[in-house]
Formats: sequence, C-alpha cells, structure tokens
Amino acid sequence: DGVGCSISQASTSIMSDLLKGQTLSRADGVIENFLHLMQSKGTEKGDEAILEDAVALAGVSQYPARIKCALLGWMAVKDATVQAQASKEK
Repeated sequence: DGVGCSISQASTSIMSDLLKGQTLSRADGVIENFLHLMQSKGTEKGDEAILEDAVALAGVSQYPARIKCALLGWMAVKDATVQAQASKEK
C-alpha cells in the first residue's frame, strides 16, 4: 500500500513489477533507462524491451512538475541499493 498522486502510484507499481527478482546490476540498468526517459522532455519513447509498461509514462517527461512524481519510487530504490552496497563493502 502507498499514498501519493496517481503518477507516483502507477510508476512505483510498474517499477516494482519490473524489478522483482532482478539482480542489482539488471535493476540499476532498468532504473537508469527510466531516468533517461524521464529526462528526455518528451523526445524519447523508451525501450519497451527494457521498460515494458513503464514506456506508458513517457508523456510525463513533458511536464517538469510531474517528473519528480514518476521518479519518486525509482529514486528510493536506487538510494536503497546504493546504501545496501555501501554497507556490504564495510
């Protein structure tokens, strides 16, 4: 369960489906691909082979105020993986 706008909810739901069972390396690649899509300002369609249903959010990249909504869950996972890797290296 989560609370947030419809864009953040949809984006995080899609992300969780995409990343379940993936290696950290593969998950990082998917996250970076989605980040690139969100930074495209509507010029990219996204790689459906990598992003699957997340390509449906490509239009969000045209609205700077909504990009943060779409990236909220993705950046939380990215931060969590960075922290987990850093703690393993200690």
